[in-house]
Amino acid sequence: MRDFGSAVVLAGGKSSRMGFDKSTMVLQNKKLIESTIKKLDSLFDDIIISVDSIEKKSEFNHDKIAVDKVKGVGPLGGMISALEMAQSDKLFVIPCDMPVIDTKYISFMMKYMDDNEIILSEKNGYFEPFPGFYSKSLIPRIEELINQNRRSIRAIFECSRTKVISESEWKKLGFSEEIFTNLNTTQDVEKYLSYK
Repeated sequence: MRDFGSAVVLAGGKSSRMGFDKSTMVLQNKKLIESTIKKLDSLFDDIIISVDSIEKKSEFNHDKIAVDKVKGVGPLGGMISALEMAQSDKLFVIPCDMPVIDTKYISFMMKYMDDNEIILSEKNGYFEPFPGFYSKSLIPRIEELINQNRRSIRAIFECSRTKVISESEWKKLGFSEEIFTNLNTTQDVEKYLSYK
């Protein structure tokens, strides 16, 4: 099995703050999720969309769609299904509401995987789980956390071999904090578009 090659776009969130399903979001006349997949296409040949229900599968014209095995547990539910479906050992994970895909940064992250099971970044003193790489070896631990009702994705960092790219490191190399932009509200969208 190859180390890299698989990516998942998480599209199963509740979108409660946005007021509509974020997986249908349109920016500059293009569906954001379609733009994301197109950008990831240059790095990955196995791209999965993760959804929270069988009904939602029909909304996407895409070959590989993973339906959450475990419902109502946030991104962990989508990640288990996608990790099981992934063709490579390491899975790149990004939510459907992150509009900035920096392929150079993704390639930079890959260099750190080695024996690590997770690779993520730090910003403003906090861990940023996305964009990130996650290994298939995490599946039983994620299942265990869900069984313990520990639904925060951050819980998996504590019991895994995790590499955190520090803010000073990615800034020193000229990467922008734009890569961590999340569009959670209509105000976020307006602010993001005002800079484009």
